[in-house]
Amino acid sequence: MAIYPRLSLRYGGGILSHKQQAEQEENTVNILIGLGGTGIDCIKTIKAAVRERLLPDDPEVAAPEYSHIRFLGVDILGVEQISGKKKRKSGRWGSPEKMDVLEEEEIFSLWEPHLRQLLNSPRAIVLRPELRWLNYRELRDDSLDTDDSLIYYRCRQLNRLCFMKRSDKFADKLELMLEEAGKGLEKPDIRVHVFTSLSGATGAGIFLDVCYILREILKERHGVILGYFFLPDVNLSRISLENRLMREHIPVAAYAAMKELNYCMRIHENGGAFTQTYKGGRKIPWTEPPVNFPFVIAGTREDGAPLPNAYEYAINLVSEYILFHLTKRKNRHCYDLNCYMPQWSMNMTACEQSCEIGACVRYMTLVGASARLPYREMNTWLMAEVFQKISGKIGELFNKTLKDKKIGGEDRERLWEVLGNLQETFLDNLKILEEEEKKLPKEEEFFYDLITVEEIKPELEKELAKVQPEEVLVKLLERLLQEENREALEDEERIAGILNRFFTEEIFPEFTDWSAENFLRKKYKSEYSEVVGDE
Repeated sequence: MAIYPRLSLRYGGGILSHKQQAEQEENTVNILIGLGGTGIDCIKTIKAAVRERLLPDDPEVAAPEYSHIRFLGVDILGVEQISGKKKRKSGRWGSPEKMDVLEEEEIFSLWEPHLRQLLNSPRAIVLRPELRWLNYRELRDDSLDTDDSLIYYRCRQLNRLCFMKRSDKFADKLELMLEEAGKGLEKPDIRVHVFTSLSGATGAGIFLDVCYILREILKERHGVILGYFFLPDVNLSRISLENRLMREHIPVAAYAAMKELNYCMRIHENGGAFTQTYKGGRKIPWTEPPVNFPFVIAGTREDGAPLPNAYEYAINLVSEYILFHLTKRKNRHCYDLNCYMPQWSMNMTACEQSCEIGACVRYMTLVGASARLPYREMNTWLMAEVFQKISGKIGELFNKTLKDKKIGGEDRERLWEVLGNLQETFLDNLKILEEEEKKLPKEEEFFYDLITVEEIKPELEKELAKVQPEEVLVKLLERLLQEENREALEDEERIAGILNRFFTEEIFPEFTDWSAENFLRKKYKSEYSEVVGDE
């Protein structure tokens, strides 16, 4: 038996109702590019949030698709190391992995088989006046799981060299992504979001080249580039004090990257413009800032004190900002990027003109936290309780339901395996929910639940009382036995899609129609909008 990650709270999944998801922003292309480990962590978090909270292109399709939102992770590592996904065998998951993995086509690896030889080439002499080969484990971040043959991967110049050797393929990849993401749209707004740490090697070493290649590609498409730059305190927050080499390396690398960023943000004024030649003969002028809108993301409070969980806080902060702009709003002119971009540019110009010395002040930062309703957890609790109540009767109900069904032995065996996996997944979900109830709130938690599963449990139990668990299982088996669903038994994505629609359409249709106001009325036992916060 195995757990299905798409339906497991432990791995970022669960029961999702399309009725509880928001519509995507209209006629807009969003390309999200994560550079290096921090950038990739960021787009993984955003991708998981998109799947949870935004309506897919076609809600009826089992595997959700978002054709106008594209993700691309770039790192020195290999494809499987970046994605975190293990290969499937016979269409089944051998062991569960996190839900927020990237697919192979969403990864651009800079890995060079002859990485060692690059340092010994004449072109690399300038990279290593003080460079010595170090065992990778002397520098590695404890949270990474990487092949020990990757040595000194935090050398910014070396990573840039690897990027330059593949810059033509990277440009082709971006061209293709933009073309595919714009299909079916009429002169869409194009927004490219670039996420990177300034203190690593891959992102800090290549972000300028990535942005200027993007500028060239977007020249005829009139798109904008938004850069999200994580400051060194974000990455230092997850490096132990004992890891002296890494803690010394991060500020040094960040200082160099920040100097480069600041220089290029004023390149149109400081006389430093030049033309960079990339592989394939592509010549790109560096005559303007690398991004239209730069955000710097810190790991500290306003008073400079470090946040206890700065890395997770910073990534979730950026993720929420992106989700806000991917979501369709009732009044599009309210907080729309097209609305405040011109005003922001005017304000920044005024600030720069008031400076007594030359400096770039065209940076923004993000602060805040996010209130949410735990729809996924509440939905999952209901379905998990159904499996809990019939846990000792599943075999009997299975045999009784299939007694008069014409079904082959192989299909019967596969259906039994699916049912066992579902039971294991949802019983594990109950454990997760029970553990969450016992946990104390973390200091500086980014998300704040407006209502908890425990607070709304009396209402959930009322909903549960409306159904007979045995009947639910029989209906589920009959749904899985439908001809159009037979092939889905080999595909976890489609199984998750069937469960979500089954939950929404047949078992708890009234519950999934509850609005945020409904939940808050139940919590505060009030019928007055003023009490629960009317928009």
